[in-house]
Amino acid sequence: MLGANANVLLINPKTHTVRNVAELIELAERQPGSLTFDSNGFGSSTHPTT
Repeated sequence: MLGANANVLLINPKTHTVRNVAELIELAERQPGSLTFDSNGFGSSTHPTT
């Protein structure tokens, strides 16, 4: 292994009341297209791990 990186999932409590990943998946299934995401992008240190 060359190194270790932490992956983080953040949810804005002002816009969504989900408490765990299962609830987030349920929300995404109920409201397709309503969620957005961001990432470090291609070439970042976490890109090869995703």
